[in-house]
Amino acid sequence: MRMADIVKNLMEKLTRKPRKGAKEKEKLAPTKADKTQNKVTSFTENHQTVSEDLTQDKQTVRHLKKTLAEVAVHLWRIKKRMTNENGEPLEEFRRNLRHVQAALDDLTNSQIEIKDFDKQNIPENGVLSIRVLAYQPTAGISSEQIIETVKPAIYYKGETIQYGEVIVGIPENEGEIV
Repeated sequence: MRMADIVKNLMEKLTRKPRKGAKEKEKLAPTKADKTQNKVTSFTENHQTVSEDLTQDKQTVRHLKKTLAEVAVHLWRIKKRMTNENGEPLEEFRRNLRHVQAALDDLTNSQIEIKDFDKQNIPENGVLSIRVLAYQPTAGISSEQIIETVKPAIYYKGETIQYGEVIVGIPENEGEIV
């Protein structure tokens, strides 16, 4: 066969439509530009997928932290109701308190800290993870002091995941010194 016939035959194969049901026997080799475009498209799709996965992971972590904080608050409240002001168990709850304490210990071992602010003075620089719900004039104190923790602050690895909610006592008379 002559070279012209070979070229003509190839051109016919490339330009004609394949017959119905017939498979293409020959495919064109991708060009360098096609390969680069495919890599860019693949990278973009993968980057978008990774970005979506990270966003979803962040939302999941946020949700889990919030859930852990809520569980910690419930356990803290249960423990407060089962103990007296000195932290000693009330007689009727002595047996059950150890289960609550075990759950609280598990949270502590998981680097979750529950911070109760009762009877703590408010520092002048105000660096506490709290929201003040109310100020209440209180006899017998000389400076602002937290008189009740409504909800403790919850920390995970030192990061605040829930602010505490407190009631702050203020001196009844500004001139009062105790």
